[in-house]
Amino acid sequence: AIPALVFLGVVASASMLLAYWPTRRLYGGFSLAFLGLPLAALLYTAMTLDSGRRHWRGRGGGWKGRTYPAPTRDDG
Repeated sequence: AIPALVFLGVVASASMLLAYWPTRRLYGGFSLAFLGLPLAALLYTAMTLDSGRRHWRGRGGGWKGRTYPAPTRDDG
């Protein structure tokens, strides 16, 4: 199972970099920053999953240590 997951991860990362390549070429310059795209995607996925977990537990958003209540169905 683990080798299959590693393979899928490599394929997904390579696909992402390949899809981004024309954009990088269009705007010129050579930057290795595009190699950080898989990390950015992982971070975005983690934040999305955490948001879903908070919503499922009935918690709202948080900012600077404060948590705001989730809206109820009656709030509209």
